[in-house]
Amino acid sequence: MARMTILIICLILSVLPNRSATAQMNSPRSIKIATINVWSGLTYQGNWKMGEYENDQRRAWRYRALVDHLEKVSPDVICIQEANPLPDFTRRLARDLGYRAFGFVGMGGIHVGAIGLPVNFREGDAVLVHPRFRATGLGKEQLSGTGFANNWFTFHFEELTQIMGVRIAADGWSASIFNTHLHAGPGPSSAGIDDLRELLLKGEITRVEMKTILQEYEQNEQRRIEELETAIRSIQQMAPPDSPVILAGDLNLEPGSDAYQVLVNAGFQDSYVLNPSEQYYTWNADGNTNIQEYYQQPATFSTVMEKARWLYDQESKRIDYIWIQADRQSYEVTDTSLFGTTRIFDVHPSDHFGYLAEIELAGSE
Repeated sequence: MARMTILIICLILSVLPNRSATAQMNSPRSIKIATINVWSGLTYQGNWKMGEYENDQRRAWRYRALVDHLEKVSPDVICIQEANPLPDFTRRLARDLGYRAFGFVGMGGIHVGAIGLPVNFREGDAVLVHPRFRATGLGKEQLSGTGFANNWFTFHFEELTQIMGVRIAADGWSASIFNTHLHAGPGPSSAGIDDLRELLLKGEITRVEMKTILQEYEQNEQRRIEELETAIRSIQQMAPPDSPVILAGDLNLEPGSDAYQVLVNAGFQDSYVLNPSEQYYTWNADGNTNIQEYYQQPATFSTVMEKARWLYDQESKRIDYIWIQADRQSYEVTDTSLFGTTRIFDVHPSDHFGYLAEIELAGSE
């Protein structure tokens, strides 16, 4: 009788749903994403060799500081911009951290492989992925600029911008990660316009000069808008349809700008807005010693545009982002923070502070 009872109980249990397996399948999965413009340290002036702000020792200290900061925050995915030179920089960083690197040269002047001019310029973007994930490259697309750049050949005489993607997957979910670095020209922020008005009142610029500066600012913003429109189309083509999209990078735009609104209108959510624990300035002119030391006030004989650009760089602002495009019920931003804000070896790792977001994604595979 007892044996029969046990048999009946086993039969009943065999047809009931496996609650533990169901819970595991539906449970959210956490991913920690970091983005940082690692700063090339170049002046972007020079034909044979571009000018460099730092000596080799200072650059080495900055690199070690970057590694230490990344080890402390221990992200699952790291999006970096302005890595120079590629692929050496990202290979070394991936090796030192124990990650897998996907990277693309975005600018390099005239180069065939590592040979070309300027000799110290082969800059680009990369995504580093922790080995616990399966990772597949999704490719890259050029967003703006006349010319051509890839990992084997570059030919251009002006700024190029690009977007690159990597799909990551773990048991029960996947996500498409995109990384970009948009045009870096000043935009028509209210603070920047206030600075120009002050110069006008002091008689340091004329109304004609102010109008010219504002027109250039508007052109910079329009370029970023067009870059984002191209980026969104590229994401739609590259990203598999069955997983959420995460867009990270140095976007050089400010909250509330017309370029910012392009992403909002496309269904992207700003991770900072979803978890605004404090005010974040990833470009922090008051707190970052690299900005304070190397972004010097222009001389009196400098052009009006050079002075306006310096004023713009003295404004602290949030220009580095992590965006999510997915069903709002399928994810939650559980934490956001800055990293790289303290000095190690007496240096900050970049002229930007890094931005970190922790996101929980529902199962999607």
